[in-house]
Amino acid sequence: MATYKVHRVRTTVDATGLHLREAIEQGAEVFIPEDVEPREVYRTPQFEREITLPDRTREMVRHLAGLLRRFGPTEKTMVFCVDMEHARLVARLLQDEFSDLGYDNYAVPIISEEGEEENIRNVTERYDVILTNPPFGGVEGRHIQQNFPIKSQATELLFLQHIMKKLKARDGARCGMVVPEGTLFRGGPFADVKRELLEQFNLHTVVSLPPGTFAPYSDVKTALIFFERPGPTEEIWYYELPLPPGLKKFSKGSPIRDEHFEEAKRLWREWDAYRKGRGPRPEPTERSWIVSAEEIKSRGYDLTARNPNRPESEALPSPAEIVAGLLEKERQILSIVEELSELLGNNREGLDG
Repeated sequence: MATYKVHRVRTTVDATGLHLREAIEQGAEVFIPEDVEPREVYRTPQFEREITLPDRTREMVRHLAGLLRRFGPTEKTMVFCVDMEHARLVARLLQDEFSDLGYDNYAVPIISEEGEEENIRNVTERYDVILTNPPFGGVEGRHIQQNFPIKSQATELLFLQHIMKKLKARDGARCGMVVPEGTLFRGGPFADVKRELLEQFNLHTVVSLPPGTFAPYSDVKTALIFFERPGPTEEIWYYELPLPPGLKKFSKGSPIRDEHFEEAKRLWREWDAYRKGRGPRPEPTERSWIVSAEEIKSRGYDLTARNPNRPESEALPSPAEIVAGLLEKERQILSIVEELSELLGNNREGLDG
């Protein structure tokens, strides 16, 4: 599974907004379509959509180039742009930044031929099996959110909806994916999507992964979820993957390995045999247990892996788990603050107008 770090680049105009008259007086390069009434103040949601700011893009690319030089200019990197023109400009600027490497196609824009993001209400291509480690930690603008039945800034929630729509509507179509732990316990739009997941699919397995599973790229605590058609979900088998003895968290020097899943695979085979009518109902163990869909519903669709069988000596979370939880909470707070900032910016522009 591919793992990576997510960097969100913000400039001073993202933080304070761009005051059009002041920017023009200072000699900033701005482009506004002729048939559009200019705003007095522009904010991040309007940049590269209602107003084009080449200076801002150049500054962001310079910052990105610095990160690439730090982590390795040939490491696989994805840059998310607003539209096709923005992607072409970013690719050209990155090409210039690393011309010394001698590559004719150092940065390549990957763009839609139709110029539109897919609306998942009307997907045309569906799959029998999906295995994925989606992006998480990012936020999406309203022009992306409008393509989803349940809107949210959280990239991971939009991606989960996307995957649910991409599975073929036939018995046996199945998916296994990585999700940040916040997806399991968050409410609001997250609860709405999880309700649909349990009603329309059979979410049969959740594996809680230890801190550091994706280190050094991310310390966010994650889980594996497995679901299939047809639904609805009746019971969910949980497994809490333990850390090896003497290890406080996985890391680059001590990464997670296939052998760490041996017990999980053995116990899961028993669960799989039971749910297919080929074996007895598995007994709970120190690391595995079963939760009914009704209980999940009574929790407000909180899918958190709460191990009822954890030994008393391990009842309290480890420092690494606490840190991972704090990182997830910080990520949620940042997402909420960004959403509030966007709403306040829109309200202020309405008042100014």
